[in-house]
Amino acid sequence: EVEALDGAIKVNGKTVKIYSEKNPADLPWKDVGADIVFECAGSSPAALQACALVRPRGKVVVVSTHKEPHAVDLQRINFREITMIGTRVYTRSSYQKALQMIKDLPFDNLISHRLDIDDAAKGLELMQRPEDVCKVIINTN
Repeated sequence: EVEALDGAIKVNGKTVKIYSEKNPADLPWKDVGADIVFECAGSSPAALQACALVRPRGKVVVVSTHKEPHAVDLQRINFREITMIGTRVYTRSSYQKALQMIKDLPFDNLISHRLDIDDAAKGLELMQRPEDVCKVIINTN
């Protein structure tokens, strides 16, 4: 059972605080630690960073689809006994739960730009500047 709370989610009765930072390095990792890190960016730096941020004996779940092979820090995975899991298929109920939860979670500061469909070309240009852009939403309505 999953429930969205203010700044947290509750999974099977356990409350987990939610953080949303554009730069994961800004999170208070020494205070918080991470039992599970979801890699959702699909980039080599994100994959390496996920292994650096998870606690010893933690799990890294690779949600994103990587377009090419990337280096993985096998030494860190071994020494810290990290479990790495890949996933690519979701059920209809998974999407329904996610849609119900997303409205209550702090995702707004992850979206750096919102554009109308007429400005889609500008959105594609913006995405080439990852130092200034996190996520670009293109409204098709």
